[in-house]
Amino acid sequence: MSGMKILEEVAKKQFGAVSRQQVVAALVHRSSIASKVKTGQLERVHELAYRLRGAPETWQRRGFEALFIGGDGSALSHQTAAWLHGLDGFVCPKLIDVSVLGSAPRPVPSVRFHRSEEGPGRVVFRRTLPVTSLERTIVDIAGELSAEELELALDSAQRRYRQFGTWLDREIKDLKPRQYPGLSMLLDLLKVRRSGPTDSALEVKVLRKLRDAGLLAHLTQYEVYDLNGDSVMRLDFCWPHLKVALHVDGFRWHAQRERFDRDARQRSRLSALGWRTVTVTFNTFADGSWLNDLLTLLNPQSVLALQ
Repeated sequence: MSGMKILEEVAKKQFGAVSRQQVVAALVHRSSIASKVKTGQLERVHELAYRLRGAPETWQRRGFEALFIGGDGSALSHQTAAWLHGLDGFVCPKLIDVSVLGSAPRPVPSVRFHRSEEGPGRVVFRRTLPVTSLERTIVDIAGELSAEELELALDSAQRRYRQFGTWLDREIKDLKPRQYPGLSMLLDLLKVRRSGPTDSALEVKVLRKLRDAGLLAHLTQYEVYDLNGDSVMRLDFCWPHLKVALHVDGFRWHAQRERFDRDARQRSRLSALGWRTVTVTFNTFADGSWLNDLLTLLNPQSVLALQ
């Protein structure tokens, strides 16, 4: 098999990108490499990265090229990894984050390198690309986000994997805050999130408002049963001793007609058991009226404190 055929086979798995190391191994002679570049069969992206002629413009190809420039032991990280892990609040990035082992390469347009003495840590694969683990990603992005953005990301990680808390504890136990910007904020956030993950990004925003209002004596994801012991519904937030419930209706979750009808039936049964409820949606969250209504149910006098 010719050297170019070997490269083509390798490039198929890398969306058209190949490393200099792979090029040298396939073509052997530098003169042969120069010839392929001159004829356009190979395009030199960087001294450490090439692409084959006709390779389609894809995000994955750019990701592989960035990794090749980063060198052995590199992995996609930070906000790029957060997007690849599917965390709330992240979209396909224009700037590719790469954690590298040892010294960082010279600056490259559209790539941001993060130097680390110990490397990127545990690596997983997303869309065939090596990516920092979910727990390391949360630590890395903590220094780049606001408290609310970090909580949205943290909550979505906890929602995806029940064992995530254990992974994160193991990741941060020996880390020093001065070495990781944002670690102190992450630790503080973990202290106030003892009730665990919510069911949606909107619930995270609601939870933060409840904390700001001093309404911490509540339960999340609380199951209500009728007098026969049959389940009535699970409540997003509630104060059982007062029989007050707060429903958080995200559009994606409640846009389905079947679920909408089921929730209506469940809430009617809940009302029959003496529960009083407040509902907040994406459209009503911003005006804050739901919080005043809730405070009125919990303590008619407390609403005066917000006025």
